[in-house]
Parts: sequence; C-alpha cells; structure tokens
Amino acid sequence: MSSVFHSGVAKKTSLKKKLRIDLGHTFNTVCPERDQPTEDCITASYHMYRDLVEMAHEGITVVDPEDNLTYVNKQFAKSLGYKTDELLGKNLSVIATKNTAVKMRKETEKRKKGLKSRYEVTLLNRDGNPKYYWLSVSPMFDSSHRFLGSMGVYSDVTEKKAMEIKLNKKVRQIDTLYRVYGQAKMTKSINSVFAGVAQELVQAFPYKDYVHSKLILDGKAHYYPQKIERYYYKIEIPLIVSGVNRGSLQVGYSTNKLTVKQKHFLREEHKLTKNIADILCKHMQARGILDRYHEIIKRSFTAIIVVSGDRILYANPRFYRMFKCHEKQVVGKSVFLFLPTYNLQRSKKGRINEYKGRRFDGQNIDLSMIYQRINYHGKTAILIRINDISALKKAQIKLSGFNQELKKQVKEKTLHLEEANKRLRSLNQMKDEFIAVTSHELRSPLTSIRGYLSFLAEDESISQLDEPYREYLIRAYSTTDSLNYLINNILDVSRLDMGRFELQKQDTDVIRLTCNILDSLSFQIGERQLVLEFENFTGHDQFILSIDSIRISQVLRNILDNSIKFTKRGKKIRVVLKKTNHDLLMIVSDQGVGIPKTKLEHIFEKFTQIKTTQTKYKGGVGLGLFIAKRIVELHEGTIKASKNHDGGTTVSIHLPLQG
Repeated sequence: MSSVFHSGVAKKTSLKKKLRIDLGHTFNTVCPERDQPTEDCITASYHMYRDLVEMAHEGITVVDPEDNLTYVNKQFAKSLGYKTDELLGKNLSVIATKNTAVKMRKETEKRKKGLKSRYEVTLLNRDGNPKYYWLSVSPMFDSSHRFLGSMGVYSDVTEKKAMEIKLNKKVRQIDTLYRVYGQAKMTKSINSVFAGVAQELVQAFPYKDYVHSKLILDGKAHYYPQKIERYYYKIEIPLIVSGVNRGSLQVGYSTNKLTVKQKHFLREEHKLTKNIADILCKHMQARGILDRYHEIIKRSFTAIIVVSGDRILYANPRFYRMFKCHEKQVVGKSVFLFLPTYNLQRSKKGRINEYKGRRFDGQNIDLSMIYQRINYHGKTAILIRINDISALKKAQIKLSGFNQELKKQVKEKTLHLEEANKRLRSLNQMKDEFIAVTSHELRSPLTSIRGYLSFLAEDESISQLDEPYREYLIRAYSTTDSLNYLINNILDVSRLDMGRFELQKQDTDVIRLTCNILDSLSFQIGERQLVLEFENFTGHDQFILSIDSIRISQVLRNILDNSIKFTKRGKKIRVVLKKTNHDLLMIVSDQGVGIPKTKLEHIFEKFTQIKTTQTKYKGGVGLGLFIAKRIVELHEGTIKASKNHDGGTTVSIHLPLQG
C-alpha cells in the first residue's frame, strides 16, 4: 500500500497507529520478545501485509474521504485492464457506472459515521465493458477519530453475473413458452390464441417498450401492441403447417437506436421466436385435425354412438337420422331401445357384426356394426359404428341377377379397349416417324443456312457490313447453332423412343476424352469467370474402356453445359474420375443454384426444366439430361443427381468395367 504510506508523514504515522491497534496480535507474533511493538516491528509487519495484499485474489483499494484512489493492488488494476499507476489519484466515479457512482457516494456518507457496508457495484473496464463486483468496504479513522478514507475489498462476480443473466434469460424464455402453451388451448378461438401469443412474445423481449409483433395466418394479420409501418432488427419465422406456408410470425424493434450490445440479444430471441412459431404450427395442425375430426364425425354416413354399460353417452347426427329420433330421446337412454339384440360378449371385436335394429317409430332395420373400446372423458366405453344395410340386403338379391349381364358387358368392353390400344400404338408409331422425318427435313435446309451464314460471318465478309446488320448476322448464325442442337436432340429422342438408337463402341481413353471435352468448354468457362478443377483418381495416366466415345462426350457435355449455365461467376465446377471394383465413376460437381430435393428424381425426365426463385429461363426444352440418362443406360450404367452441402448439384455416372 505504498501510495498511502508515502503520501505524507502525518498520514503515515496515523495509519501506523491504526495498524498497532488492529494488527497488534500479528506484530507481537513478529516481535514476541517485546511488550510493545516497535517501529521496526511495524515496518516488518507493514511489508508482510503489503505482500499479502498484493498477492490476494480479490481487488483491494484505499480511497481518501473524497473517494479518490490512493492505493490499488495489482489484482484490482488487472481485472479492469489498467496498470496500478494509471488508477492512482482517480476518483471512483470515473471508473463506475452512473448508478454505482451515486450508490458509492451514499455509502461513503455512512462510513463517515463508522458503518461498514457490503453491496454490489458495476465498474467499467478499460474497453468500456461492465465488470461486476461484490464490494466489502470499511472506514478508516485516526486516533482522533478523524475520517481518513475507506478500504475496499472487491470480489469479481462478472462471470457469475453473466451466468445469472443467462440463466434468468433462459428461465424467462421457459416461462414465456409455458405461458404460450397456456394460451394455445383448443377451447379458445384461433383469434384469441394468436392475440395472446403475440402479447407473450413481446413481453419476453428485452427493451419491450420498443418491441412489436405481427402474426399473419392465411392473409389475416394480428398485431401487438399495435400496427407499425416499419421494423428495425426484425425476426421473421414462417408458419409451415403440414408442408404448407400459412403465414409468418414477425417480431422486432420499432427503433433503430439500439446499440451493438443490445442487438446481440436478438440471437437468443431468434431461438425463442422459432420455438414459439413451432408451438403455433403444432397448435394449428392439432386444431386442424380436431376440426376435421369433428367435421368427419358430424358429416359421417356412418352412425356413431358411445356406450358405457348399457347407457348411450354420445350419438352423432347420422344416428338420429337413421333411427328417426333426436338427442333427448337418445343420450342417457338404454342402448337396447335401438339395438334389442345387441350382445357385446357375442360380438367379435374389430369385425363387422350384423344385427337387427329398431327405429324410434318401431320399424325394424338391418344393421352392420363394428365396435372398439375407448376412453371417453376418463371413462371406459365402447364406440360402435353402425351402417343401415337394409337397402344392401335388397340389392344383393338383384345383384346376383346382374352378374351374368355384367360379365358379358365386361368381355365386350375388353375387346373394344384392345382395339383402341392397337389404334393408339399405331398412332404413336406414326407420330415418332413423323418427328423423325420432319427433323431430317428441317436439318437439310438448316445445314445450307448455316453454311451460307458461316460464309457471311467470316472476317472479310462481315467487315463489309454496317451496324446493326453485322450484329443481326452474328445473332442469326448463333441461332442456327441452337436450332441445330435442338433438332439433334429431337432426333436422338425419336431414335431412343423407336429403339433405333445404336451405340458404336470402341476402346477409348476416358481420361483423354474428358480432358478434350474440358478444353472445348474452356472459352465458355473463362467467359463466365468460373473455376474448373479436374482430378484423376483412377491411378492411371490412361484408362481404356469400351464405350461409344461420341455419345459419352455428349453426356458429359450436356451435364457440364447445365453446370456452366446455372453457376454464378467466380464459383467452382469440379470433375472427378474414380475407379471402383466394378465401375468407372465420373463425377461433375458444381456450386450452382442447386436443385430442390423433391425435384431431383424428376430432372432426367423428358421435357423437364427445374424452375426456382433463384433461376431464370436459360433456354432449351429439357431433353439434355433425358438423353444423357438413356445413353448411360444403353452402356448398362447408371446416372443420378444429388444436392451438395453448399447448395450446388453433383451428377454421378457409373460405367461398368469390361471383363
């Protein structure tokens, strides 16, 4: 405590006198052979206690009557990010929050009266973050009982405080969820449930004076406490019930004045909002099921009753219509009034039993019944489903006479269907032939057009044209390429459908084939500023496989065209070759917009194009992957697509090894 003990002779002497009084036992221990502690003993004890204070785990300070720091130990300075010299002479109010500074001044006045105190204080770290301490402080007086200042011991409870805050926050969130569950009662109207949930959500947020919630269901909005024009720092969770987006739960602040620390709260509140949205979705799903259950029971063509003992506890509207009665004549009455031959012991559980029933007017009817045991409002009961089969019994007699006539008609209809199928097959074959012939007929003039346009598009010819005719010519030539690609695809589909698609297999180096295709696409890849990676994991520089090289090239080109088309600039396309025990595996993986999992199994179908909110129309008619799949299957291989973890798509081709 060098700052205190070297501040002046008078102060030093008075403090040593206090040490004689308070620490006399220790001084006597240091100098046991003397009756009174000497100045040497005091000095030795002073140094010993100074070392103990410096090594203490708690922060220790001494302040003058005006709360200016005259001594701080290393632990106190370190806990606040200062050096001891930087704090000496500072007033405690400089490193304390406003509330703590006010509290300290009040406590100083109490200590001037000789009172000790212990209370919680909040000091500011060097970087401005709050630190929480339990402060135990004692007054110091000289021999004349003049107030010299205070000695304080600070126990750092910042971590404990943070844990308490976090725990209290979790407790508050759990209480909120508990209250939300309480709001979600089936006995309440849906509007009442949503109004209560919207209010509970707002109450769970910090700074709730600025918080507003909005709950949208099927286009109808619920607000709390009121509608606002704009949200700042908004959280929005969709309400998806049974796979259908029914609306959203929104909550946020109506002010943009929150600090960075205050915005940090939104992380935990986002989880709470998500949990509440899940509760709402489950509530709406359960409410929907319950509503459907009541509606089904109400509109059921089957009469339903619940029986306990021989008393009817419940009957649906169909029962009243079937037995020509109303509720007062049924509920609480004996079941034998309507089912005189009913015998539960002889009935077979879960199987249809036939009985004779009696309407309220005394008319007998034929019934089929099936029963099961249930718990009805805490009571063991029997649920019985009843159908009136009186008309069915009469119809059975007529039905037997119709059977022979029906068999005859079925035979005639079968012959008619067979004839119709033959005509359909013939028409389908004519359609395939028409497409094939038309495609051939289109390709001949198209070849001539492409030839003339290519001649005109040469540098010498095109340079003689003025704009915009030069651009028109380039566009026309580019369009013929697209048209030629489309006609070739249609021809390939036609050949595949007609079974005329033949492979020309020969031994081919698959590695070289892949490299050639990648080289041919280098211009497109460079133009799109994409990153292309090729990795050969076959373990060979050459890998010979008996395939139709032209068709396999077509497969890879179709797949890579899609990857280039739907991958944004700067992203990566990766091509990998692997050898397994039975297959050669060709993998094309991209970082494109990806394909939804529900649509992955459909992308190889004819004329299929996947459209999402992230994609725009890129051209084509959806034949490329269909043709690729059929070519791979003709090689006795398989092809499949999957979604990457980064959102892109991976297409894998398995080609069987020969021999």
